[in-house]
Amino acid sequence: ALTDLQTTLSSVGVMPFLVSGTLLGYARNRGFLSHDKDIDVGIFASQNIFDVVTLLSQNGQFEVKYKYLRIENTYQVPIVHRRTGMSIDIFVYHPHGDQLITGVHGNFGYTQNFTFTPFALETVRFLDIDFSIPANTELNLQENFGAWQVSDPYFISHLECPTTVDVGGMVYLVVARLEMLRAVVEGKKVKVERIAKILRQWQASPYAMDP
Repeated sequence: ALTDLQTTLSSVGVMPFLVSGTLLGYARNRGFLSHDKDIDVGIFASQNIFDVVTLLSQNGQFEVKYKYLRIENTYQVPIVHRRTGMSIDIFVYHPHGDQLITGVHGNFGYTQNFTFTPFALETVRFLDIDFSIPANTELNLQENFGAWQVSDPYFISHLECPTTVDVGGMVYLVVARLEMLRAVVEGKKVKVERIAKILRQWQASPYAMDP
């Protein structure tokens, strides 16, 4: 799935790069994380997102989830690789002052943003193929995961990413509720307790959940 995506995008000069959990897998063991369920790549906003979507739609190998597209500031384009059924999140990195900003478009209309130190790209071997990654890999992972060297299968990226924008704000606490519901439904007791601890930290917020 990742190889097909790179082949498709690079054919028109768009260079996807590994980010988030996929980049973490590369840094840790030069492969995918055993508990990872999808693939994460990034592109820069200077690479026209609508041209990318058109290309992926016409290619036939991918299903594009159009509901995530925005007229302005599209930060995330989820796609599915048809042959394998593998989900791929394409995160779009926009200039934002002296930083880069990307985000997740929620199912209920909100956008949760994350900022990163700008980076150039470098080429590495991943799964015996050349892929691009942020040249400041360790800093990028630190901004994404904190202590990224330590395995934490219960890490809640939407709540614990160090560069989450507006921590404790309305979107953040809506996401916390949704993550709590998901953890309850999936029977993940450790995650439920972890999210409850986060919610208690923000009891003073006007958007806090009732104890």
